[in-house]
Amino acid sequence: MPLDIRNIHGPLRVLAGPGTGKTHLLVDLYEQAVRSGEADRSQILVLTFSTGAAGELASRIDARLHDDYGEAWISTFHSFCLRLWREWRPDPKRLQLNGLQESMVMRQVLTELDPSVLGALSGVKRSEAFARDLLNFVSLMKQNLVHPSAVLLAAESSASARLQSLAAVYQAYQQRLESARMVDFRDLIMGAVGLLSSDARLLDRMRAKFRLVLVDEFQDVDPAQFALLRMLAPPESRPRLVVVGDPDQSIYGFRGTVPRLLSVDFANVYGGETVMLDECRRCAQDVLDAGERLLAATQGPRAPRRLQEARDIEPTPPAQQQPEHKKVGAGALLGRVAVLPGPRPFEALAHLGEVRVGVVAQVEEAQENLAVRLSQVAVHVRRCGHERQHEPGRKRQRPFAEAFSHRARRRGHGVAYRRHRLRLKRSTVNSARRTSFSETLDAPATRSSNLIGTSTTL
Repeated sequence: MPLDIRNIHGPLRVLAGPGTGKTHLLVDLYEQAVRSGEADRSQILVLTFSTGAAGELASRIDARLHDDYGEAWISTFHSFCLRLWREWRPDPKRLQLNGLQESMVMRQVLTELDPSVLGALSGVKRSEAFARDLLNFVSLMKQNLVHPSAVLLAAESSASARLQSLAAVYQAYQQRLESARMVDFRDLIMGAVGLLSSDARLLDRMRAKFRLVLVDEFQDVDPAQFALLRMLAPPESRPRLVVVGDPDQSIYGFRGTVPRLLSVDFANVYGGETVMLDECRRCAQDVLDAGERLLAATQGPRAPRRLQEARDIEPTPPAQQQPEHKKVGAGALLGRVAVLPGPRPFEALAHLGEVRVGVVAQVEEAQENLAVRLSQVAVHVRRCGHERQHEPGRKRQRPFAEAFSHRARRRGHGVAYRRHRLRLKRSTVNSARRTSFSETLDAPATRSSNLIGTSTTL
């Protein structure tokens, strides 16, 4: 459903499923704003989660607009904050740490910290895993704008020895950064929030500068980023703010992102309208229905949503249509997706062998009965650690890859195993240098596709 920038006069939330044109929508709004004179490039702020998404947005916008290519603000949240720091608080001696440097600083802090401060944790202070866990704790605090002093106060109030140790480490780590004029990755947003809070003139200037704010992948926003957005586009001013996202696609909760900010909090804070994008150009209807059933069965309480296959996708010519799907092996083909049950937690892992045999059987039967090529098959597993017990002097084995290799070797098929995807590649057998030929599994699936995803919950 196309949106007209002239009809957007306040906050707007767009809930869009996969393949429904989220990026296309934002590029359209940006182009409309520039061409209609609603705002020029320097007055539009576009924020997203990843550098790849920011680059994609920028390239598409440049391809649409052949203007003077003036100052543009299209970046990730962190890059935007870094730009604020450089332009408004420049410090040539400030050092931004990378992940390895953060780890080195934390390990030095632990080495110099009094063992009595760590208490029972002092025995593991030389552990790399412990330093990594402490950095994750510090990151979580900064993503929620919790300063070391607040953690110390909470620790004293709760009388928890463990929390007091964590608070002391957090404070020592932050003091070390500040004394050496260093900042870590999470400090970019936390520092930008502090900068805008302490400089009213800068805050007013930023608010007046941006006449339109577009935010992509809003389901991956954390509380600190949401606080920054509220400062730049305060709810009471009814800003022209458009956020786009899909709560079902939030996969970075382990990093502190909060999908609830899109599904609940944005509407509570900003109000405004909500637009649903439900026409998918990436998958056929049977795949969309299977995905919805899978989400309903695995994601707990959630509002049901039915995505529709885009009507303007060209149908498959009759000569290329495949036979009607039927039940195959251990799992029923749900459209083009087969879901195999796995063992319950703490259940005997012997069941894994049965699942593995079922996966191989399904793929082979799909080849024979449904004319499916191996390059059109994707096997998804929950994690890649389904490996046999490692034996000294023996290379670690991967049962899924082994199972396919054993059978595929007779037919002249090569196997490539990836962390989240098993790719089967048709390859020549008699060539001294085996050359693989495969179709990419990342291409959008249309009616003419026969992509079968076999998911095992292990």
